Parts: sequence; C-alpha cells; structure tokens
Amino acid sequence: MQIKHYLMLARKWIWLVALGLILGLVGGYVLSIVTKPVYVATTKILVSRNRQATNADFAYLSDQQLVQTYIELLKTRPIYDTVEQQLGYEFVSKDITVTQVLTTQVIQVAVKNNDPQRATDIANTLVDVLIQTSEDLQSARYKDMEASLNLQIEQVQAQMNSLNDEYSRSSKVDVKNRIAEINLQIEKFQQEITTLQADITRLDKPGITEDQRVELNEKRLLLAQLEPQLSFYRQIRSNLELLGRPVTSASEAVSQDPGLVQLQSTLKLYEQLYLSLLNNLESIRLLSLQNTTNIAPIESAILPEKPTGFTPIILIVMVAIVGAVLFGGLAAALEFMNDSIKSPGDVDYALGLPTLSCIPDIKTSPGSLYFLERPDSSAADAIRILRKNIIHAITEKQVKTLLVVSPTEGEGKTNLVVNLAASFVNLGHRVAVVDANLRSPRLHKLLKIENTVGLGDILTKDTDAANVITRLEVNQNVMAVTAGSASAELTEQLESDRLSAALAKIKDKADIIFLDGPALFSSDTLAFASRTDAVLLVLRPGYTKIDAARDAVDYLKRVGVQVLGVALNRIPRNWEKYYLGFHLWSDEKRKHRKA
Repeated sequence: MQIKHYLMLARKWIWLVALGLILGLVGGYVLSIVTKPVYVATTKILVSRNRQATNADFAYLSDQQLVQTYIELLKTRPIYDTVEQQLGYEFVSKDITVTQVLTTQVIQVAVKNNDPQRATDIANTLVDVLIQTSEDLQSARYKDMEASLNLQIEQVQAQMNSLNDEYSRSSKVDVKNRIAEINLQIEKFQQEITTLQADITRLDKPGITEDQRVELNEKRLLLAQLEPQLSFYRQIRSNLELLGRPVTSASEAVSQDPGLVQLQSTLKLYEQLYLSLLNNLESIRLLSLQNTTNIAPIESAILPEKPTGFTPIILIVMVAIVGAVLFGGLAAALEFMNDSIKSPGDVDYALGLPTLSCIPDIKTSPGSLYFLERPDSSAADAIRILRKNIIHAITEKQVKTLLVVSPTEGEGKTNLVVNLAASFVNLGHRVAVVDANLRSPRLHKLLKIENTVGLGDILTKDTDAANVITRLEVNQNVMAVTAGSASAELTEQLESDRLSAALAKIKDKADIIFLDGPALFSSDTLAFASRTDAVLLVLRPGYTKIDAARDAVDYLKRVGVQVLGVALNRIPRNWEKYYLGFHLWSDEKRKHRKA
C-alpha cells in the first residue's frame, strides 16, 4: 500500500520533475555554448639519484622524499615565473597538476588550457626549467671552486708564457718581479690553508649535523688541492731565487748558462702545476656531476586533439538530470512538509473521526443549487453518501438540528450546507437552512435572497419564524433563514434562552435544521454547539492544517457536543490519482458505468 501511495504522489508531481528536466536541458545547452573547451597536455619525468653521491644536497633523502621534494619544487612561483618569461605569456597556476605516479619515481605534470598548443608548450617548458633549476641548485657549491681553479690556471698559463719568452731572450730583468708575484701567491695559499685547517679543526667533532659533515668533506677536499699547489709555488720561488744569484764557479759558467738551466727548471715546475690544476678542475666537475640528481623526461607532452571533460551532449544530459533531481527533491519537500489534511486516512489518524463523504469541488453561480441542477454528477453522488451517513446518525441519536462548522474560512461550508439540504428535500423532508454566522453572513449571497429579517430578528425582536423563512424558487421545500440584523448585545442574546426559543420556532416549520455555523474558535460557536443536537465538521484537503482540525475537534468536544464526523469538501477531481481513500469519478465515467 505504501508503494502505491508513493507512486500516486510521483504521478502528482511529475509535472514539476518534467519542468526541472526541461529547465536543465535549457541550462545545459546554454552552459555548453558559453563554456570554453579545456585541453589537457601531460608529460612525465623520472627522478633518480646518482648512487655514487656521498655528499649531495639531497643524499640523506629517501627516493619517495626526493620525488616529493621535486613535486613541491615544480609548484613554486619562481619556476612559473621563469616559464612565463620564456613563453612570453602568463598562465594560471591552479591549472597545473603535479602528481606522483603510484609509488614510483615518476612525476606526471598535467596542464589545462583553452589553447591546446599553449597547454603543450607550458608542460614541456616546465620540465626544461625544472631540469635547469635542479642543475643550478646542485652545482652552486662547486662554482666557486671552479672559478678559483680557472683563475689559477690562467695565472699559471700567463707565467708559463712569460717564462717561455724569457727563456728565448735569456733575460734576468723580470726575475725579481716574478719572485714578488710568487711570494704573493704563496702568502695567499698559506692564508687559505691556515683558514681551512682552522675550520676543519672546528668541524671535526663527534655529533656534527649532516650539513656540517658535508661542509667538512668539502673543506678537506679543498685543503688537499691547495697544499700541493703551495709546494709547487715554493719550488718555483726557489728556482727563481737561484736564477737571480751570481755565478760563483768557473765550471758553472763553462759548463752552461745557469740562467737558462733555472728557467728551464722553473718552466717545468709551472707545467706540472698547470697539469695539477687541470686535474683538480676535472675532479671538481666530476664531483659536481656525481652529486647532481638525474631528472629525465620520459614522455614529452604532445598536442591534445580533443578537449577534456564532458562533450556538449553529455553536459546537457547531466545538467538535465540534475535539474530533474533537484525539482524532484523540491516536490518531495513540498509534499512532506505540507501538514494539511490530505486524505480520509489523515482524518482517522489525526482526529479519530470517520470520514462521512468526500465531495468534489463544486462550482455554482449565486441562486442555483448544484445538487438539483446536476443530479447525476459525481458531486451529487458524494452528497447522497453524506446524506445517508447523516440519516444513519440521526436514526441512532435523534438529531434534529445539525451545526455545520469548519476550522477556517474557504472550506466551502456554506455551499455544502445548501446542497445537503436540497438532498434531504428529495426524500420528502422539510428542511431549513439557517445562517448562524450572524457577524459575517454569507447564506443570502449564495442563495441570492434578501437579508432584511432573519435569525437575529427572532433573537432580538421575537419575530415570528414564518416571517423570516424564505422558500427557494428552485425548490419550495427548501427553507432559508438568513442572519438578519444583529444587535449590540449579540453575545448575551446567544448565551441566553432566546437562542433555544428561536431554534424551537424554526423547528415547528421544518423536520431538520442545518445551521451554517460561525467562525469555529469563537464564543458564538460554543453557543450554537451547546444548543444543537450534533455537529458536522467540514475540512478541505490540502488546505486545512492538521493542527487546526485537531484543535477544532478538541474545542467542540470540550462542550460535550456530538461530532458526527468529517466531510472532506472541495476535493480536486484529480486527487483520487494521488491520495488513497478517494473514490471520485467524472461525469463521463459515470455515464459509461450506467450504460
């Protein structure tokens, strides 16, 4: 039964879901037009370390930490700025995604852009800039060493060239100047060696950090390079000093020119020093290469042919589905947040009263009675069912006066009262319809009759009931008593015995009296309810709130009134499709059933 109920509700709100679907289609179409296509270019690089490296910057990192380090390096602003400078245009950093491929040492770079060529260029340039930046960072510590060695090589080469020239001229003029230059070099090397020895002594202690250990190894390497160079320069200085001394022995002068011998010896020393410096330079370069992390592109970005994301058709369909789901949720919220009476089941569950009949919405013009004009209609049948249930209650409880009330305005109570009275007339009863809503009368407007005298005049002026009863033109057996005039002391008159006397006068003229009651939550209602035999409560499904209906029942029971039951009135003809407990049919279905 619950599944059937949900299916009926789905049928009720299918129009709203369809509206959401249509709006979603339109919105998806517009979105597919205004949304620019996005292209994604991807490239992959392999990050690995030189296993021979012992004092590299990242030697202490694990492979996974090394990969994560370069991922973070790829996300830095300096890298992006360099790429933008090389390409000549800017891009959005959030369009770049850098991830590690599973647990490997492979990094994937994905670049999104509306231009496929730009996406490809940015991805490939990012890799190039990363490689160059990594090389610059790793080789920075060796640049000073290389610069110092290159400077020394140039100086030694200049000395060698000068010695070659001097050897060819056999001149001793510049010996003193050259010795002075050599002394400056020796003094420079001695200062550097002294400083290095002091630093090594300071660092060579137990418990040093990783960075201090790297610094200690570098200083030892530099000291090992400087000490042989200092020895060479001292030897050169000795030769030059010997070259500048006078010849003391005849045998020396006879055997050979001592100046030429010393020049030749000094030149050989310079050549050895030159070769040593070249070897040191190559060692530094090799060490730099060994300590540089290897970053190799393994898959360059290629020009993407198709945009990423959803195609226009898929986008339209998805937005349409989202629209239908949202509007479906809205329909569910509207349905389940509606706390009104919706079906006879709600009446039984919330009020504990029987539903005597379910009357469709009746559209009538003033002065006419729908029951008499459309006796074969579904509404007339529903009124007959209500009449049958009331007669059954009258037989059991001897009901002669029936007060018809509703919790709020708009339930169609007055229209139901006059049509119900017309149905009783068809059984041969004399029926009177009394407008008990003395403060806001409506009966005379509905029946299109005068309201000069009525119930109020019987209360205040002891007017004869015969003078206030109006027989309807459509059926003379239907008698109407309008509200008439009301005095200032209306409340006191209703609470006195005058009301019982007035109703007794009308009873003399009719078999049963139907009172179109006043606003429910007022003292007037209690006055009429306490002087009538029973009450019929009229509710409008989808309009009357459950709390209002429950309060109305409690209000009536508080004065000990007999509530016969509930008449569900003004029911839309399509509600039988959506809620359980309604048995309505159209005139066409009814005629077909009778045939």
